[in-house]
Amino acid sequence: MKSRQWLIVVLLFLIFCCNSLYANFGVKIGPHYSFVNGKAIQFVEEGIPAWRVGAFINFKVSRICSIQPEIYYAIKGIKRWNKGITHTETVKLEYIEIPVLLRIKPREGPAVLFIGPYYGYLLEVPPRPQRNWNWVPKEAEVRRGDLGISLGGGVLCRQHFIIEAQCNIGLTNVVYNPNLDHFHKNLTLALLVGFEF
Repeated sequence: MKSRQWLIVVLLFLIFCCNSLYANFGVKIGPHYSFVNGKAIQFVEEGIPAWRVGAFINFKVSRICSIQPEIYYAIKGIKRWNKGITHTETVKLEYIEIPVLLRIKPREGPAVLFIGPYYGYLLEVPPRPQRNWNWVPKEAEVRRGDLGISLGGGVLCRQHFIIEAQCNIGLTNVVYNPNLDHFHKNLTLALLVGFEF
């Protein structure tokens, strides 16, 4: 099943859960800047702009705290080139990302803060380019799972509209090669807008 079909199935499941559990349901979308933070001495690296879209369920725990599982379809990646070579190569990785957040909203004001772990699953490993460059990850070197921390904050306008900034810090070395001294961990900065029903 393609990644977008998986996302539709999960969104329908979340809506069903909300109706069953009387929880708040919402959707989010927005741009993010994705960077693979790592060590690769022989390369020049920079991040890429991309988009993410997803949904969430908010379970109220107290007047100011709630538990908020979320799910996103997100494109991450990197643009890199070997030093001394002008040709660049952009590697894009498609993830389904599931954060489970502690959301804190003070009684007064629209501010919202959140923090929690996330798990990302790589849907498909990109094909290698025609050039046989060792830095382009082979499928055996790319780890499907990505564990990290999601944190950020925003404002809740008129109790329904959401504007937030989000930072996702990967803790997993997503490109592993025992023969090379390098590591690569996902890092994304996102600006999202959403609506809570």
